[in-house]
Amino acid sequence: MWTDPNMLFKYLPKGIMEKKNEQELYVKLTNGSIIQILGADDPDSIRGVDFWGVVFDEFAVMRDETIYEEIVRPILMQDSRRWGMFIFTPKGAENHAYRYWNSQEEWYKSVLTARESKLIPEEELNKMQRENEVLYRQEMMCEFIADEEMVLITSRMLAMLNDAPMLEEVDKSIIACDPSEGGDECVIYAIRDAKITSRKILRGRVQPMVVAGEIISMRRQEKIKKVIIDNIGVGSGIEGRLGELIGSENVIGFRASERSNLQGFKNLRAEAWWYTMEQIRDGKVAKIDDDKLRGQLCNVRYKVVDSSGTIQIEGKNEIKKRIGISPDRADAYVMGIWGLQFVNSEEEDEWIGGKIKRIRHIASRAGW
Repeated sequence: MWTDPNMLFKYLPKGIMEKKNEQELYVKLTNGSIIQILGADDPDSIRGVDFWGVVFDEFAVMRDETIYEEIVRPILMQDSRRWGMFIFTPKGAENHAYRYWNSQEEWYKSVLTARESKLIPEEELNKMQRENEVLYRQEMMCEFIADEEMVLITSRMLAMLNDAPMLEEVDKSIIACDPSEGGDECVIYAIRDAKITSRKILRGRVQPMVVAGEIISMRRQEKIKKVIIDNIGVGSGIEGRLGELIGSENVIGFRASERSNLQGFKNLRAEAWWYTMEQIRDGKVAKIDDDKLRGQLCNVRYKVVDSSGTIQIEGKNEIKKRIGISPDRADAYVMGIWGLQFVNSEEEDEWIGGKIKRIRHIASRAGW
């Protein structure tokens, strides 16, 4: 049940391998034994295969314990010399790996933390502990962390913004919109220098072209050039209309499920949320006064989904089922903060007035 097929051929001494098949991922040893890698995604695909010993790698991230209980265990029980091994990093305190760890008293158990193995430099471990205590405890110290502790943005982080120094003016601004679907809130924020300066909350079923009009109105009022919008579902039509009205170069389409270009994130949603968390944690955003927005930001959980530390953020529908409302304000805010990275400062941005406005701005900065 190993997850990395290359490891099978990398670590076995060539002298003990009689035959190998890279397509079917198995090796036949000189003593007649066979080592084979099988996937756990489809348990039914391994029914009827005989095992003498089985290693479950990353057991905690497998779908459930079905593959062991229904398929593998009956095979191993045929002979007391047969064996099973479960290797995993804890992934929460309410799953099958956690239950096995606490219920199987007769099994041999062993824990090896990152500080004990010394595979990761001490300075890197200390850095990770400072940046994210909960993730450090789970991934490096092998602690079973309850889901409630795996909240990405904590209330403590938001509280620290109250005492953070005033932000430097960099003249970056953006309109962020999370369109509504199924009667949720349609949220439109104007964000300048990481602070919400204007907002429009539309409730109920709102026509897409009305949303486009509201964005154009706010854009004109706030004198903001760039717009970022969630373009899934109804957002796709709004994005298209905005592109016709203000130019597609001024519209950033945000698709949460899109693959992230950065290593360590399951998708673009995870990248954007993690980036926003870092900005909040480091005091690089303004104080957030909207209690509903604060509440939504503090209710989004994350998890690590593989041995490489890839981060996945809780889905919108999952959050809605758990807390009763869709996190539309939080998603719009996150899109805006993340999108500011791709906005030029006012010195480089010709909104209106062209060179005259730009020269006046630079002159005022210099104190002329």
